[in-house]
Amino acid sequence: MTLFPDKVLITGATGQDGRLAAEILISAGSHVIGIQCLGRSNPKPDHPITEWYWWDFRDRKTLEDILDATKPNAILHLAANHHQSTHSSIDAIAEGAAMMDTNLGSVMTLVPAIMRVTPKAMLVAAGSSQIFGKGTIEGSRVNETTPPNPHNSYALAKDLARRFIAFHRRHDGFRGATAILFNHESRYRSDLFVTRIISKHVASLVRDSAGPLQLKNIGARADWCAAQDAVLAMLTMTSMKTPRDYIVSSGNDTALTELLEHAYGAVGLDWRNHVKGLSNKSTPYLVGDNNEITSDLGWRATTSMRDVMRDMVQHDLALLEATGDPG
Repeated sequence: MTLFPDKVLITGATGQDGRLAAEILISAGSHVIGIQCLGRSNPKPDHPITEWYWWDFRDRKTLEDILDATKPNAILHLAANHHQSTHSSIDAIAEGAAMMDTNLGSVMTLVPAIMRVTPKAMLVAAGSSQIFGKGTIEGSRVNETTPPNPHNSYALAKDLARRFIAFHRRHDGFRGATAILFNHESRYRSDLFVTRIISKHVASLVRDSAGPLQLKNIGARADWCAAQDAVLAMLTMTSMKTPRDYIVSSGNDTALTELLEHAYGAVGLDWRNHVKGLSNKSTPYLVGDNNEITSDLGWRATTSMRDVMRDMVQHDLALLEATGDPG
């Protein structure tokens, strides 16, 4: 008997969290359906999901048809636009508007479609700790009642999406909740993130003696946990009888230098000989108080960041050996 829903629809199924969710669900005996955004590349051949649909997030009719055809018990909404690349104020505003269109607009399409076609299905949406702002130099501990303070367009969109779901949960009985996710890492992390940048550099060092890695600031700290633990939290939330939002975090802060020690130490190297930090200063950060989800659902982060970083390094070494390219 599975602890998870029998049939789960995943948006953003080709990303880190979607891939991990699919692996966990399929191994538990659940049927998993993936939704890919129109215009994105096709899923990799080794992806565990075999049933796919393509969707423009503005198109509610197509989504309703997909829901009617698949009739999922739960929907994991993981698709999102994560990064703004421009720095000029005008371009940043334009990119922010596009990010709002994607990250908020997709939720505004999903919620009424689910309410119309599969009202008993549970929606769990991936939120972000960035809704609380940057934190403080000493580290700001936040929980589900901490007032939001978005500091960029991504955070603003995520906060508004969370509020949209909560509004319809309160007023219409909608079965939906947001997992407010802190940093979570795995072998499937994009190389836009520092953990994967590090693991790929370690693999390259072992393979062909790459030059030093330059990082902006090696004095940073953050609340990091294993992505597999974070995904398990979201999957656990799909079975809630009474939907509510939860903080999903390790509950502790970790120094970036600790991650460097874990990664380079996995192959017997001292990171100090291979990493150049442009600065080494304390920066504001957040720590998530995960007591509520632990108390209510029994979830907690159990995988150490040492194990996460070592697994990422071994994965990138294997990719280099097999293909000559670590991801």
